[in-house]
Amino acid sequence: MTAEDMDALVRRFVVALNATDWDAALACLDDDVAIDRGTGERSIGREAFRDSLAAEARRVRSSIGDLVVMVALDGAHAAAEFTLRGEPADGQGRSFSVPAGLFFEIADGRIARISARRGLDAAH
Repeated sequence: MTAEDMDALVRRFVVALNATDWDAALACLDDDVAIDRGTGERSIGREAFRDSLAAEARRVRSSIGDLVVMVALDGAHAAAEFTLRGEPADGQGRSFSVPAGLFFEIADGRIARISARRGLDAAH
């Protein structure tokens, strides 16, 4: 995959997340995508990721800003650095703005693995 194609794939994924367009986000993923979270948890598959997105949306309203996408010349790795902003979905509690990153392994034109990190991970 070219660097331009990887950049476009990552941006398409992030734009879909921001729009809460889960179908568009899932279309960027391999059927057996591995999701590694900063908490040490791993989930496998598109449906597990959909469930995770739905659970997160019930807890918090968030958005991604200040996006910078970086791609490796190997055609298989990319990263997105950004600011994650949000607030509790129920309106109770404090809003947040933290640095975050997603690291991607790409295979056959789709995202095969995501490793997620954010400034809040150290607090969990």
